[in-house]
Formats: sequence, structure tokens, C-alpha cells
Amino acid sequence: MAKKSTVKKKKISVTSVVETPVATAPQEKKPPVIMKVLIGIVLLVGVVLLFVSSQPTRYIITQQITIEAPAAKVMGEVNDFHNWVDWSPWEKMDPSIKRTYEKPDTGVGAVCNWVGNESVGTGKMVITESDSDHINVELDYQFPPIGKLFYRFDFTPNNKETLVSWQLYGDDDFSDKLNHLFSGRDKTV
Repeated sequence: MAKKSTVKKKKISVTSVVETPVATAPQEKKPPVIMKVLIGIVLLVGVVLLFVSSQPTRYIITQQITIEAPAAKVMGEVNDFHNWVDWSPWEKMDPSIKRTYEKPDTGVGAVCNWVGNESVGTGKMVITESDSDHINVELDYQFPPIGKLFYRFDFTPNNKETLVSWQLYGDDDFSDKLNHLFSGRDKTV
């Protein structure tokens, strides 16, 4: 007879496995690209504003020309506002500029008021100093509202010629500095 095999049956048990999430570090949210761009723009504007505010307030623009005439004659042309019509660059910018004059006609205290187009504006000039070698003129612009500017003419004789140095100087506020940064002071003035 054949031997009966005794195999014990094993009981198989099934247990359910519950997956436990593994703790991970929270992921950092990256700012959207638009935020990076906005931050960059704000920083750039801040740098430009700091640069503009650090610029000097006082400015001076200088030009020179040698004229074949004695210094006294050249100075006489500048010392009388009536003569400016013959040589002033404003004449080319507005040939129909309207002027009125106040006494005295020449030297310290002479006044010229003008009304012109948008290129030359509206204002008043007064000769504040007139010596044998220089003339100072104060300009007060009403429109555009530039405020006060100053001319200085220096006359240096050289035989039959005269070296004329012309300076325009004044003070810039913040908006003027910003404007000159992009357009250039010489071109604006």
C-alpha cells in the first residue's frame, strides 16, 4: 500500500498593507516670472532715481567765438538789448518775437521783456553787471516755467580781435536733471 503523505496545509493569511506617506520637505514655491520682471523693473527705476538725484544741481554751458572787432565795439553790441536782434540765435527760432524795453537803454538796469513762440518762450532779461571786460544778464522765464538763468559774457581783446566767452548757468531741480539725463542739457537749453 502506498504511503499516504502527510502534508500539513499551511494557512495563508492576507493582511492589508496601508502605505504610509514618507515625510518630505515642503517644496518652495518659486515666484512667477512676472514677479521677477517687476522686481527687476523696480530695482532699475531705483538705481536711475538715485543716479539722477546724485547729479550736481548747478550747471554751466560755455561757448566761445573770436570776432574781428575791438572789444569795446563787441561789448557795445551786447550791452544794449536793442542790438541783440542782429545776432541773437533766438531770432532764427522765432522771427516774430515781440519785445518791449525799459530804461536805461544800455548797461546795468537795462531790461528787455519778450513774448515768443514755444521755442523761445516768454520772459524778461536784465543786465545786472557791466564792466570793461564782462556783462552779466539775468533771465527770468515765465513760460516755460524754467525760472532764473544767467548769462555771462567775457571780452578778451587780442590785437584787432576779441575773444568772446559766453556762459549760461543755472540750477536744475530733480525733474530738470531727469529730463537732461535722457535728452542732454545742451540740446534742451
